[in-house]
Amino acid sequence: MLKAPTLKDPLRTDGRFAIVCSRYNAEYTDPMLDAARTVLEAAGASFVEVIRVPGAFEIPMAASAVAHRKRSRVRAILCSESSGRVKPPTPNKSAMLSPEP
Repeated sequence: MLKAPTLKDPLRTDGRFAIVCSRYNAEYTDPMLDAARTVLEAAGASFVEVIRVPGAFEIPMAASAVAHRKRSRVRAILCSESSGRVKPPTPNKSAMLSPEP
């Protein structure tokens, strides 16, 4: 049976962390990246490494490379991407989704 780790202060997070973030849709991913860095630094992270990748497709490969490296190990890897904003439906979709008159 798995046991939950006991921490003296659960909000205190010493150690090294990595954030893998896509460059695609930077207007959405940059604020998420800034927020993640702020929270980790406020929690006491000693080092936050940021790895930028072109898009969502490259995130798993970059995260795997960070997880398997021998030096500069990290305590956790955070991944962030935004596939885009939700677009309003087209006129054809609106007609299909609207109730019959």
